[in-house]
Amino acid sequence: MRHILNFKKQGVELPTFAESYVQTLLFNLQAHDGNTQAHCVRVSEMALSLAQAMNLNLMEQAICLYAGLLHDVGKMKIAEKILNKPDKLTQEEYDLVKKHTEFGVELIGPLTVLPFFRKVSDAILYHHERIDGKGYFNLPEEDIPLASKIILIVDTVDAITEDRPYRKGRSFEVACDELVRCSGTQFDEQIVDCFLDVFGRRRVEKTNKAA
Repeated sequence: MRHILNFKKQGVELPTFAESYVQTLLFNLQAHDGNTQAHCVRVSEMALSLAQAMNLNLMEQAICLYAGLLHDVGKMKIAEKILNKPDKLTQEEYDLVKKHTEFGVELIGPLTVLPFFRKVSDAILYHHERIDGKGYFNLPEEDIPLASKIILIVDTVDAITEDRPYRKGRSFEVACDELVRCSGTQFDEQIVDCFLDVFGRRRVEKTNKAA
C-alpha cells in the first residue's frame, strides 16, 4: 500500500473509511489464505507499473492498483482446502472458484457508494474476460474495462511464476512465452507488448547486474 500516499499528494484521495475497509479486507484475506493475499499485493504492484508505462492518467493508475489488491478478495468465500487442493479440481469445485470475481464484488459492495470503487468493482468482476469473448462472462472486447485487461495479464504472469499446491512455479520466460502465444486471443496485444517491454527489460537489467 506504499503507493497510496503518492496518489494523495497528486490529488487522488479516498475517504478514511474506504482505506480502512480495504485494509480490513486484505487482513482477513491474509488470515484466510496468505498466499492469495501475497499474490494480490504482487499483482497490484505490477498492474500499477504497467499502467504507468502505458501513460494512463492518475485515476486510471489508482484503479489498477486497487483492482489488483482486491481482484482475488472473493476467494475468502471459498474453502481453503479447495484453494490449496494439490489435485485437480472437480467440475463443481472449479465452478465455485470461478465465482470468486462475483464474491469479490459482493465484498467490496459497501465501497461502491464511491464512483471510484464502482470502477474498481467492474475491473474485479471482469478480470478473467478474454478479448476473444471466451471469458467467464463472454464479454465482448469493447466492453472489457481497461483495468481488467491489465489485471488479467499480470495475474497470469504471477500465477505461472509462483509455486502452487499442484505444481512448482515456472520461469518468467515461460510466462512471457504464454503471453505471446495467447496475444490477440486471451490478451490484448498492445498491453502484452508494453508488458514485455517494461518487465522484460527490467529482468534483463537485473540479470546483468547480478552477473
